[in-house]
Amino acid sequence: MFPLLSPAIDNADNIANAVETALAAIMGDPDIASALIDAVGWVAIAAVVAIGLVIYVFGIFIHWRICSKAGYRGALSLLMLLPIVGYVLLMLFLALRRWPTGK
Repeated sequence: MFPLLSPAIDNADNIANAVETALAAIMGDPDIASALIDAVGWVAIAAVVAIGLVIYVFGIFIHWRICSKAGYRGALSLLMLLPIVGYVLLMLFLALRRWPTGK
C-alpha cells in the first residue's frame, strides 16, 4: 500500500519480534511476553494522544489570546476545533480583516 514506508514497517516488525522473543526467553512464557508488548504499545499510543491533545488545547488558548488582542472575541479561536479547515479559516480571517485595535 505504501511502498516508501514498507522498509520502516518491516524494521519495526523485526524489532518488535526481537523484543518479544527476548522477553519470552527471560520470562519463560511467550504469551506473557506478547501481552507485555501489547500493553507497552497501548501505553505509548495513549501518551502520544494525550500529548497531542495538550498541544491542541494550548494552540486554542494561544489563538484565543491573539484574537482578543486583535479586538475580536476570543471565542473565534474555537474555529480550530474544526480540523484543518477551521485553522485555515481563522488564519484567513485574522490576516485579511482589518483589526478593530488597529484603527
